[in-house]
Amino acid sequence: MKKYNNIFKNLVGIDYQVVMLPDLPAGEAVTLNADNSYTIFINDTLDYKTKKELFIHAAKHILKDDFYIEDKTADQVESDI
Repeated sequence: MKKYNNIFKNLVGIDYQVVMLPDLPAGEAVTLNADNSYTIFINDTLDYKTKKELFIHAAKHILKDDFYIEDKTADQVESDI
C-alpha cells in the first residue's frame, strides 16, 4: 500500500465516487461527469487485489487529466499509464 500513498494523497480534493458493478466487461471504466466530478466503475466480481489495481489505474487517468487530451488516441493514452 505504501507505493500508492502518493496517488491517494493526490486524490484529496478531487470529487469522485466509486460504483461497483457486476460483470463489467472492461474491469473498470471512469467517466468525467457534467459537474466535473468523476465516477469510477469497477467490476465487483473481481478479487480485492485486482479491484485495487483497477482503482489505481483509473485514478492515474484522473490525475493526468486524460479526459482533456484531444491529440492522442485511447491506445496512446493507455500506453502512458
